[in-house]
Amino acid sequence: MNVLQLADAYLTDPDSPIRKLRYVTQEGYKHLLSRIVREMGDRELAAISARDLLHAHAAWMAGGERVAMAHSLATMLRIVIGFGSTVLEDADCLRLRLLLAGLRFKNSQRRTIWLTADQADFIRDEAIENEYYCIALAQAF
Repeated sequence: MNVLQLADAYLTDPDSPIRKLRYVTQEGYKHLLSRIVREMGDRELAAISARDLLHAHAAWMAGGERVAMAHSLATMLRIVIGFGSTVLEDADCLRLRLLLAGLRFKNSQRRTIWLTADQADFIRDEAIENEYYCIALAQAF
């Protein structure tokens, strides 16, 4: 089985957990999966190593400014491989799941600057002036 076949099974299998997700979440997952398939689709699961996964994540980072996207793609890969190991009971997916469990990928850095009360007041005033009352209310909270 290759990555494309696994992704197709995840999207079409009646027991797939994607069927229980909201539509918007499903669309986000499909977008992430399409990128994974575009970059790794023809790779056989049996031929993928931990080093390959680390290199894929490094490529997704694209110079360090795309940490959140790389983390999302790695998470999507974990989800699909987890599906393959549990629902499809595929031995290669089980092996990859164990490999992924041992790998740690860089996550986004914590925020170091927070919104001040004056900035929040300014945003709320601008929202009211432009008749964006929902934004003003949310900012007030």
